[in-house]
Amino acid sequence: MIESREIPAHQQTTETLPRLLVVDDQPVNIQALYEIFHRDHEIFMATSGKQALEMCRNNPPDLILLDVVMPELGGLEVCWLLKQNCETRDIPIIFVTAMNSSDDETAGFAAGAVDFITKPVNPVVVRARVHTHLTLKYQADLLRSFVQNLTSQIMINEQTAIELKEALNLSERANSLMEGREIRIRQIKEEINKLSRDLGRGDIYANADSDEIYGGLISAEDSWKNALSLAEDAEIARREALESNEQLSLIKMAVNCSSDAIAISTTTGDFYYINNTFSSLLGYQVDRLAELPIDLLFDNEKVPDFVFQSITTGMTWQGRVGMYKNDNIVLPVSLRTSPFKDDRDNILGIIWSITDISSQLESEEKINLYTHKIESDLEDKKEMLKKATFLQKSLIQQTIPLLENLNIHALFMPCENLGGDFFRILKGISEEKLVIIIGDCTDHGIKASMDASLLTSLISPNLNILYQDNRTDLFLSNISKEYMKMSDEDQFPTMLAMVIDINSGDVYYSNANSELPLIQKGESIEKLEKAAGMHIGYFNDPEYERKHFILQPGDRLQFFSDAITELRKADNKLLGYSGLKEILFQCKGHGLSIFTSLIDLLKKESGQFPLNDDTTLIQIDYLSPKKEQYEFQTMELWSEIHKKIKKTLDELDYTFDEIEKIGIGIDELCINAFLHGNKSDCSKTVIIHALMDCRKVVFTVEDEGSGFDPESIPDPTKNLEELNQNDVEEEFTHGRGIWITRNFFDSVEYNDKGNIVKITKQKNERQLFPWSH
Repeated sequence: MIESREIPAHQQTTETLPRLLVVDDQPVNIQALYEIFHRDHEIFMATSGKQALEMCRNNPPDLILLDVVMPELGGLEVCWLLKQNCETRDIPIIFVTAMNSSDDETAGFAAGAVDFITKPVNPVVVRARVHTHLTLKYQADLLRSFVQNLTSQIMINEQTAIELKEALNLSERANSLMEGREIRIRQIKEEINKLSRDLGRGDIYANADSDEIYGGLISAEDSWKNALSLAEDAEIARREALESNEQLSLIKMAVNCSSDAIAISTTTGDFYYINNTFSSLLGYQVDRLAELPIDLLFDNEKVPDFVFQSITTGMTWQGRVGMYKNDNIVLPVSLRTSPFKDDRDNILGIIWSITDISSQLESEEKINLYTHKIESDLEDKKEMLKKATFLQKSLIQQTIPLLENLNIHALFMPCENLGGDFFRILKGISEEKLVIIIGDCTDHGIKASMDASLLTSLISPNLNILYQDNRTDLFLSNISKEYMKMSDEDQFPTMLAMVIDINSGDVYYSNANSELPLIQKGESIEKLEKAAGMHIGYFNDPEYERKHFILQPGDRLQFFSDAITELRKADNKLLGYSGLKEILFQCKGHGLSIFTSLIDLLKKESGQFPLNDDTTLIQIDYLSPKKEQYEFQTMELWSEIHKKIKKTLDELDYTFDEIEKIGIGIDELCINAFLHGNKSDCSKTVIIHALMDCRKVVFTVEDEGSGFDPESIPDPTKNLEELNQNDVEEEFTHGRGIWITRNFFDSVEYNDKGNIVKITKQKNERQLFPWSH
């Protein structure tokens, strides 16, 4: 059950917040870990192995979260180098990596890592792992400090005891000597008095206890003082030893009552101190636990060898292991062992610290299961979102109808993958009417998109009401009733319905509290008159007002969702109708150029695009078809006519590619009519009848020549190699105009004589205005 290898020991920081060093060459990974830990940890960041080593030397952190794969100096090398330095070898290192094979883990543990966390990181798991290893490091540092103090105190007490013993012996010898001297002095005093008496002089000493000694010998008082001084020194040493023993007992009591499981052994694994927590955690009595061979405590017999090998090199060992309890059940623990040394750096023994991690493992398992469930649910939701996106995209109108009198441009931008806005721009079967329907569902995202899809599905069955009778009011009423039956929530979308008679310009519209369009007539921009009516689905039997007005050639309608009017400008004020009008007045040009300018100005005004809500923009220009007749007798005059035709096409919103192809085709026909039909005779006229509208162009070119058979003209693309070899310009260009016209136009028709040709070109299909998220 081993999950870690050697790491160097390091003194626990004394700062308030734990200090974490995050090392990764990808800033986005650093940012992710910063967001997890910055509130309750002091975070330091390094983007290279070299920078990490320098930071550790200058200001060692409490723990390192280290990426494995980095350019130049990889994570394994960084870890190995840190372990070789006595100042940094005690810092716990957790590898944060996308690699998760057993070989990768083995290499990491061999380099000195304490744990592995795979990317992408789970915030709950990484916080739990970091907390565990910081706690273990703190406990180990605290225990190491205690053992070192205990060892020093024991050594001090042993020295004090030796000195005390010597002092007591000296005191006893002094007392004995003093007692012997006192008796001898008393005998000498008696002998001196006897001798003095024999000489007839009498006693020199009044008594044998007199302090006066013949010949200047040391007084008894001084002798006693020396002896008492030695005794006092011995007593002081004895008291100091007792105080040290009392302090040692208090420390032992504190460690024994600690909630941390702590034991101390010799370098060979023989326990001589085990606290109560250690023994109760494994279910053994202290005496019994001390008698067991250490090999029998672990479910992996190699664990003690790993520990002893680390201790002999002065290294700490840490890992997740299994330890047998008294009932033979394996208890998962986090084991940390550290050497303790004397002042001369000699290893005296091993400090063992274990933490029960069974609850943590259960929590991690629950987290993993919960994470797996979340990921599974997320995948299901992604699949649902994918299907919903596909469904909505299939319902969103992608192409814009082409009509003779109307140029239409539209943009739809959901603020998310799915949106609540929707629209329909539909032409009638007879192509005499255009229907515009715009809706906006509450909120945005998948819920709004489902409501939008529901409303869109209700449109088709009710379109005849619009096409046949122009009854926009009845149309909204039917939609509202049917939506109310099918919707199960209090969601009230808005909707606008409008019918435009293309030939007469008559417009009918009704409104269910949607944003009203703006109509531009020359330099005037006004909002359409409000048509009364509540939100869709608000009433059981709703009524809507129908309004009417007439479009004139040159008028422009601007439709938009509320995301536009509720746009926040740079000064944080709402744009509103007045702000939108100001922007429209700034838009110059015509058709598509106006529409593009509007989008660019909205981007500039808001500073963002797409906006924070689903956005719909529709622009409709009502234009009369252009019916012109041109005549020319010279190529100079034709050149001026050609420019006018291209300018008219541009105003009718033909694309650059379309204008160029039409221009080349009509140019080829008119040149042929002048050069070949009229034989460059300036007295003869080429006549052009042009019909140009918003859907197609039709040109009829007539010359005054004798005509020709177009079918007799060979295809110039089939004998290009032969023509190139002959290198005759006339032969090479012969038939080019007919070939170009037939390829650039939808239809080419000649009269029987061959001097009148009619060409037709449809405008290409128009798509929604492109945008990117």
